[in-house]
Amino acid sequence: MKYVALLFDLDGTLVNSIDLYGEAVIASMKEIGDDLSQEAYRDWYIRGQHLRQMLEKFGKTEEGWPGVRGDRDRRYIALLKEKVAWCVGAKETLEYFFGKIPMALVTGSWMKYVDAIDATLDLKKYFQELVTVDDIGKMTKPHPHSLLLAADRLGVDPKDCLFIGDQLFDAVASKAAGMPCCIVKGAYTPEEAMDQADFVLKSLEELKALVGMPS
Repeated sequence: MKYVALLFDLDGTLVNSIDLYGEAVIASMKEIGDDLSQEAYRDWYIRGQHLRQMLEKFGKTEEGWPGVRGDRDRRYIALLKEKVAWCVGAKETLEYFFGKIPMALVTGSWMKYVDAIDATLDLKKYFQELVTVDDIGKMTKPHPHSLLLAADRLGVDPKDCLFIGDQLFDAVASKAAGMPCCIVKGAYTPEEAMDQADFVLKSLEELKALVGMPS
């Protein structure tokens, strides 16, 4: 096998959650009087921006609207429990590698989101390590900290891992960590992400051929 460990992004890579997050965000912004378009949400998401930055575009602050984050979270968690689904080939890919190579989940989502997804898809059982924003604070991707932390927890050298994601900030973080990156093209994947990646896949079903047969 070419790698000693596989690190996976979550949203848009393993599960179809980005649209659900957008639905929650747009509804929460509308609740405080701001109309966020789907196009604006897409641009905001692929730039890896946060709620605070979105509020600033509408001339608001999180301190001035303290309930918006909780409202968004309640909406999103409810949607995850009701509608979240695997990306094409994701479950089959995890089952293929499970128990044969160490795997970690590395996401900029909160653990409460991961728990909601796990309640529906039984996701967490596939991973030896889970790194969420709870672990890394403000050092989310494109900062490499989450990838380096996952590799350290697995006890492996970052250069011997493969990180699988779908966004430009995934590719940038991977490069900064000295870790090869595979981008799986999804509905929200920008062209720049594929330009920065070491490998580009149309779906996770192609990962088996890239990584090789587990020993």
